[in-house]
Amino acid sequence: MYNYAMSLFDSFFKKNVVYLSILQVLVALSFFVLIGSIAHIFPKEDVGLYGNFRGLVQVLFVLYTMAFDIALARYLGTYSKDNEAQKEVFSTVVVLFIVSSIFSTAILFLFGTFLTDRFLKNDFLMFLATVFSLFSMGIYKIVYTFYQGKKEIPKANLLQFFSYFLGNIIIAIFIITKTITSIHLIAFLIGFFQFIPVVILAKLIKENFVRKFRFKEISYFAIPRSISVFLSGLALSASVLLATYFYSYTVAADFTITSRILRIVEIVTYAFNIIFMPLIAEKVAEKDFKLLKQSLSPFQDLVIFVGLLGGFLVFSLSKFLILSWLPQRFYPSIFILQIMSPGVFFYFYFVMFRSIIHSMDEKPIQTYIEFAGVLGLFITFFILYKLNLKPAISISVSVDIYFFIKAFYSFVFVNKNLKLEKNKLMWISNSFLLIVLGLLSLKLPAVSIILFLIVETALFFKHYLPILNGTRK
Repeated sequence: MYNYAMSLFDSFFKKNVVYLSILQVLVALSFFVLIGSIAHIFPKEDVGLYGNFRGLVQVLFVLYTMAFDIALARYLGTYSKDNEAQKEVFSTVVVLFIVSSIFSTAILFLFGTFLTDRFLKNDFLMFLATVFSLFSMGIYKIVYTFYQGKKEIPKANLLQFFSYFLGNIIIAIFIITKTITSIHLIAFLIGFFQFIPVVILAKLIKENFVRKFRFKEISYFAIPRSISVFLSGLALSASVLLATYFYSYTVAADFTITSRILRIVEIVTYAFNIIFMPLIAEKVAEKDFKLLKQSLSPFQDLVIFVGLLGGFLVFSLSKFLILSWLPQRFYPSIFILQIMSPGVFFYFYFVMFRSIIHSMDEKPIQTYIEFAGVLGLFITFFILYKLNLKPAISISVSVDIYFFIKAFYSFVFVNKNLKLEKNKLMWISNSFLLIVLGLLSLKLPAVSIILFLIVETALFFKHYLPILNGTRK
């Protein structure tokens, strides 16, 4: 049996996890507040337009970063004991980002008519806001991953607090007080708050820029993985974009709501992943695979436990969440959210191991995984679309298939390479229990939630708390 102490995370991870968790919850709540204020004030079609703006930024931002932010986090960890090499990595990423931003902006304007016509209601101002937000997100990600790669976690947290939490809350206040009455201005303000770190980036360039570069090393790692990032963004935004392209902006509004809820998984886990990458890259470079196995075996147990809980809560609380948070016209979002709830578990597993895989693989494994998932998503959608099923079914099931494929291949890769210990009996029994409680919640939601709290709390204290404390053998 493995040691449950998870010693890989003792000195670094546990020190930051409490503050980081609080911050991620605040950021997630700020997105709820923002989309809720938009949904209450603006027509449903405008909510769909806002969803398309967010979706296009999610899909296209890789044109600006080309996964250089991922490379920055990894190689700052790899060269954690070589300050000059770290400066060379940072300088290379900055130069590549500037070049890719110039070319990407030109490409976007070439395809601007198509994007505006198909996804932005022929609104050129929304297109400009999209381009601005793409450039701003690139700046934010480079500064953020620099701090994470250097393990300067408080600075990274502060940056995220101002760019996301504070930005979302200020914009929501402007909407509620009707200081802002234009969806365009909302989009521009979102980009503005992500552009603010440009001041920090200028300071970092002054302190760390050197005229020695690692173009081959960084490009070799990042560019193949940029395909993975693009495919991931496409899949995560597919529900909104497909709803717009094949149905209407009104249908897209419902998927904007549900996709924003699912995106909480990404928001909560993103910073954890960036912490993992330099940490694990360092251990991989040292070939300390025994420590990785010892630490990641119980970590996998915890990920599966939390993922299952998340899927159950989304399914059982979807009706309460939508009706208490949004106007009545968003009622169709309930059914969509319930169908997508199994995907929450698969999504959570994948994102919690994504950067671990990035840190271990010599080949762009994530690209292969993403390609398989996106292929499954679109094949499933077109089959269900041709069967004339409702969009709530055709799109939602397709997204679930995408998450399942990614989680499956990630599980196979991690467990094959690290030979992690598996507590299969616990996984299966807990899965079956939550499925039964989920079905019970359709008729007796209160009883289901009470049973859920009793059983899962007991399970946590019996099995998972000793893992976190390092007292279980």
